[in-house]
Amino acid sequence: IQSVLDTGEPCRGDRVFQTPSGRSYFFEYIYTPVFDENGKIEAIAGNSRDITERKIDEAKIYQLANSDDLTGLPNRRLFSDRLEQAIKQGRREDKVFALLSLDLDKFKKINDRLGHEAGDLLLQQVGERIRACVRDIDTVARMGGDEFTIILTNILNAEQTKIVTEKILTELTKPFQIKHHHVDISGSIGITLFPQDGLEPGALVGNADRAMYAAKKLGGNRFSIYTRELRESGSTDYLI
Repeated sequence: IQSVLDTGEPCRGDRVFQTPSGRSYFFEYIYTPVFDENGKIEAIAGNSRDITERKIDEAKIYQLANSDDLTGLPNRRLFSDRLEQAIKQGRREDKVFALLSLDLDKFKKINDRLGHEAGDLLLQQVGERIRACVRDIDTVARMGGDEFTIILTNILNAEQTKIVTEKILTELTKPFQIKHHHVDISGSIGITLFPQDGLEPGALVGNADRAMYAAKKLGGNRFSIYTRELRESGSTDYLI
């Protein structure tokens, strides 16, 4: 309404209203100025319509397009968008964030031994455990197969990232209950930091993957932090 008063132009938008019972309704509205004979606004006419069903359909479409069918986590598409947003925020506010690439150890053997259905159940539980280790502002995505990525936003330093990473590794080593079977797995995690390791999405993802593969080569159930030496020489002497 204030916008109509200030500009003398119609204003469109939508709003959500919540009933005392907690149910939400969405309405699309338009406010239009009514002028008197002197050209001054003497009233504002308003009109609205219920668009709740449309909003529900839009939310379903968004969920299908951006979520992994199996785990419900963000998929590769939404992860890419979240990474872009993290980079923009990092540049704008001089913030540091960490990108983690995680690959499960021994998953193929378990999948072959117990079957794909059991493998799917395992991936669902893995996603839940990883999500429980991070904050609501962080992103856990499934990239496909047994590969996951984590964006830890607004971190203070590398030590904070190590603490979260060690927590994830510890949770993954706890037995999983899959169809009356106790399943033991572990994870290999690669870590890269923005902005010190890279400023572009492709560079950061590549750095995290290189560090993850280095951790896997060392036997798994550990993490490695990306360094420039890793890219230049492939040496693993300096890995943590």
